[in-house]
Amino acid sequence: MAEMNELLAEFLKAEEDHGFGVGGGTLPIGVYPVLIEKVPRVDGGRRKTENGVELLGTPNARLQLRVLDGPYADRVAFVNMNLVNPFDPHRKGSQFYNMSATFIRDIGAPIQPVNPALFESPEEAAKAAYAPEKWEGLKFVAEIGLETVEKQKSKAQKRNVELDESKMQDRNTLAGWHAWGNEKSGYEAWKKNELPKQVAKAGKGAGVQGLQQAAVPGAVKF
Repeated sequence: MAEMNELLAEFLKAEEDHGFGVGGGTLPIGVYPVLIEKVPRVDGGRRKTENGVELLGTPNARLQLRVLDGPYADRVAFVNMNLVNPFDPHRKGSQFYNMSATFIRDIGAPIQPVNPALFESPEEAAKAAYAPEKWEGLKFVAEIGLETVEKQKSKAQKRNVELDESKMQDRNTLAGWHAWGNEKSGYEAWKKNELPKQVAKAGKGAGVQGLQQAAVPGAVKF
């Protein structure tokens, strides 16, 4: 219980430190062309035991994503990206392993060759292999999800964990991703398929500023 509350406190503190504290805002659920503007925090994760097997800690990267185009251009979303530990023999070939491999491929950040024997722990070696600090400046198309306070409470109840509800808030999640240059789902496809929907939605509820930002399709902001 204490550990979960500590993790939540760290999560919220990171958001406040990077301009997204309580009272800020979240991106609506949708698909956005984004830039990895910052990687404010990376940790190696905690080991756990499942079915009698010890699994290595999974690196977790905190990503600050900036929307590059459309009515939500310049808006920021903070998301967490969990990555499989490449040195864990029990994870090889798992869905989690394949998901991590797909993500770094699609953002154009190949895993770095490292010798785990040269690090204090496999978790530290994994952080060096992924090198999330080098992701800053990379672009991809992000599927942004939303985890409401209600969903967070439901998860906590299922895990029999107590949380400080006064510090909870809705938060964005990274539900999926696509390579920037992918012909079917990358940036050009987004302009054709998703941008018109966002412009129409902005016209109904985002106000004049949203319409002004959406008035020049394809004008990527850097």
